[in-house]
Amino acid sequence: MGVSANRRTAPPPRAKCMNRHPDTLAEAHPVVRPWLSASRGRSTRTRWIGAIIAAASCTVLGFATYLPPSESGVGTHRGLGLPPCGFLLMSGLPCPTCGMTSAFSWMMHGHPVRAFISQPVGALLSLAVMAAAVIGTWMVLGGRRLEVDWYRVSPSAMVMTLAVTFFVGWGVKIALGLATGVLPYRGG
Repeated sequence: MGVSANRRTAPPPRAKCMNRHPDTLAEAHPVVRPWLSASRGRSTRTRWIGAIIAAASCTVLGFATYLPPSESGVGTHRGLGLPPCGFLLMSGLPCPTCGMTSAFSWMMHGHPVRAFISQPVGALLSLAVMAAAVIGTWMVLGGRRLEVDWYRVSPSAMVMTLAVTFFVGWGVKIALGLATGVLPYRGG
């Protein structure tokens, strides 16, 4: 039993925007913003925020430049009068943040490979702080800020990516230390 030839099916429903005037199509199909853009207006408040960002970033980078990097990849923070890492002393293995100060210092002294060996995430973080110093200075000079379209960038995916990167960096630090014979650490 086939479908009767006399029987007509209804045409598919038309999209509402197809019947509109071309000027109103923009309402139905908004322009997609980039995930990162500069603000349009200029403000004194933005300049102050940029000054704070630039000053904080330059302070961190200044300390990293001042401190001589540790050859072992850990302990550079001792130059600031801080105690040694308790986790490292107790277990012989570095904690997740061991080598961060060394990585910053190596990076500021122009040795990115040694910075990466000291602490991979610390090397990446030092690059982020350098970028923050540049962006903060740009904000001071231009009075504009960077705007992130959070509808296109998932904050939860970004946090998960950062967490995984942090723990992978810790694993790389331990693996490199075991491979080179630096670990387990037996220092004082």
